Amino acid sequence: MWKKIILLVVLSAAFSAGNAGDDVKFVLKDNAFKAVELIKSKGVVVLYCACCDKAVKRKIIVSKVFFKFSGIMEYWNVIVEGTDANGKKISETIDLRSAHIIKDDNLAYPICSEIGMECKTCTEPFKP
Repeated sequence: MWKKIILLVVLSAAFSAGNAGDDVKFVLKDNAFKAVELIKSKGVVVLYCACCDKAVKRKIIVSKVFFKFSGIMEYWNVIVEGTDANGKKISETIDLRSAHIIKDDNLAYPICSEIGMECKTCTEPFKP
């Protein structure tokens, strides 16, 4: 019983934060799949949390992208591995609200909206 209560509290905190504009790291499997396919097709991701204090845009050349089960209900995480502009290797679970792809107009758009998710973003499309 206590495990269920603790899980409920953790999930409530995680999803209330996500709904408040903080992150979209836990997604349904079909959205995780769409995000991975989109990132694979582009090869580059711009990580930028416009809602965050002191946010810095990081352009990542993607070497590997995949999704894995989060361990929470039916939710999945998208993980990006690659290299940033300084040559630093990264491997992190991305927030689909603050991870962006660059489209043909040379502007960066949030992945969550590009794959058809309803998500609140903190920025308009921007130059990466």
